Amino acid sequence: MSISEYIISAFRCLSASKMRTFLTTLGIIVGISSVILINTIGGTIGKTISTSLMTIANGNIMNIYVVDKDAETSTLSDIMTVEVESDQFTREMVSGYEEYMQGMVSVFNQTGIGTGTVGCGRDTSNVKAFLISQNVLESSQLEMTEGRIFSEGDFNKKAPVVIVSDKLAEKQFGKESAVGKNIMLENTGSYFDGREFTVIGVYKFNDVFSMGDSNPTTSIYIPDVCAELFSSEKGVPDFYLQYAINEGADTEEVRTLTEEYFDEWFEDTEYRSFAYMLTDELDQINGVIDVITKIIAAIAAISLLVGGIGVMNIMLVSVSERTMEIGVRKAMGADNKSIRIQFITESIILSLIGSVIGIITGLIEAKLLALLIVNLTASSNAGITVDLSVPVSAVIVSVVFSFAVGLVFGVYPADKAAKMEVVDALRYE
Repeated sequence: MSISEYIISAFRCLSASKMRTFLTTLGIIVGISSVILINTIGGTIGKTISTSLMTIANGNIMNIYVVDKDAETSTLSDIMTVEVESDQFTREMVSGYEEYMQGMVSVFNQTGIGTGTVGCGRDTSNVKAFLISQNVLESSQLEMTEGRIFSEGDFNKKAPVVIVSDKLAEKQFGKESAVGKNIMLENTGSYFDGREFTVIGVYKFNDVFSMGDSNPTTSIYIPDVCAELFSSEKGVPDFYLQYAINEGADTEEVRTLTEEYFDEWFEDTEYRSFAYMLTDELDQINGVIDVITKIIAAIAAISLLVGGIGVMNIMLVSVSERTMEIGVRKAMGADNKSIRIQFITESIILSLIGSVIGIITGLIEAKLLALLIVNLTASSNAGITVDLSVPVSAVIVSVVFSFAVGLVFGVYPADKAAKMEVVDALRYE
């Protein structure tokens, strides 16, 4: 018999009892669909986090922090635990750096003034205030709902203007337009406290972590030149440098050159610079998600072994039921190899049928779960885009594993059928 004849014969035998075939493959179906679903969930979570955070950071943003020379820094959480004095970055250093890199980067000045409150006669709003340069907002992905971003004229005039969130605008001014209204910054512990700023723009605030919070902390943005209006300090308090790397540039080379440049300024101090990119943190997050996904998928794959035992059990039953058929085939000249191949083929096809149904089921489950999450996040205004990611490798591994299950668990029943004596098989009732 040819391979095609073995396959046709296997389908004919399996279709003779459709319900038994389906129930036999049920363990394989559950195992495969679970593995596909778990891997899809893990891949989707990782891709969604990456997409969301890379969108926020514009994908190629590097930050330079001032840290203590003795401080061990490798992650963002390490940076946040390092305390340094104010004014370690100066405008001279920043302008010199931009020239030093010869156009490889676009320098963004972003100064954390601090966390405080804003009020204008109504309830106060919690804010995190930033001094920023013009090109920060020009390259940002802020979704403006009213007004405009800073113009070159705002920086030239050192105008005390501000951009606020729609949450703050609604809390402070209700249904009235916030553009043109004045707000006062308080409780930041800086020389900006008690200063009034005119709102020129309102952006849409999205933050999944603040869902249900009636007074979330939102960011407000002030031109960095305003620091010269209220203070004679040359440096900028709690400042870190942020810049966008040009497309195609070697990020590791830029990182090294950046740290070398700023470390020269800090040579005789107790400080040093530390370059950090969002991708550094994303690599660690994705690594953790990948490990967890693989562990859970391995546990789910145990059900495949249970399914394999079911396949072997039903094949043994099939051998017993078809003892007379085996005897007749042997009496007509069929050898042991032919009998063995026939039953192994049936076992493999049985497993592959289960894997195909399991893959389809797993993909449908993943799609339904993604749609459910999209609907939930849409109704909560969380601003999350769920990016369904089906790992092709998981599908391929599932098919290969199913083939292996059919082969391994079909060997014993096939061998038992092949070793039957012709006389015994023909006398079997």
